[in-house]
Amino acid sequence: LNSYTTDMVKDVILALRARASQESAAALKGIIGQLRGQLDECKATSGDAGAQKLAALFVSQSVDQPQAFDRHPLHAAERQNRLLVEARWAYRLLGLTYIVLTVENRDPDRPWVLDRAEVKLTGAAENTEVQVKSAVAEFPSLQSDTSERVVVSFPTPALSRGQKVTLTLLEKDGGRRVALEHLDL
Repeated sequence: LNSYTTDMVKDVILALRARASQESAAALKGIIGQLRGQLDECKATSGDAGAQKLAALFVSQSVDQPQAFDRHPLHAAERQNRLLVEARWAYRLLGLTYIVLTVENRDPDRPWVLDRAEVKLTGAAENTEVQVKSAVAEFPSLQSDTSERVVVSFPTPALSRGQKVTLTLLEKDGGRRVALEHLDL
């Protein structure tokens, strides 16, 4: 058995054309800091983003067709400020409640734009506000004589005896608001 060993030496010469400036190191540190901030923000809102995506899924579903989700019918309607709002369904999923509403704009002169929703527990010694995770409307702007679906999600509250839920929709840059009171979830 013969073995041969070959030793080879290679010379590599690097020719740097330009040196990195001191500003590039500072700029790189700044970019890294900005990316870390964006990542922290993403981590902080990841739970709410999931609720927002589920609410968007519920908005896209028909309110009259059978669904693959466990849902319970709601029967509440309110006519205020030329808006007809009806609570149609309540979904409970992963510790959150999703209320599916239909909103009809009966104002012939101006559209309705959802700004936000508020949820409160009523009927106990004091009213308690519940943090709304998302309020998703089917359309960016609801024109006159049309209707849309709106889904509001919030952590499923532990209701004590006699407590009900009040859900209020508020208009963006306007004074119209509609409150559905005494919802029995």
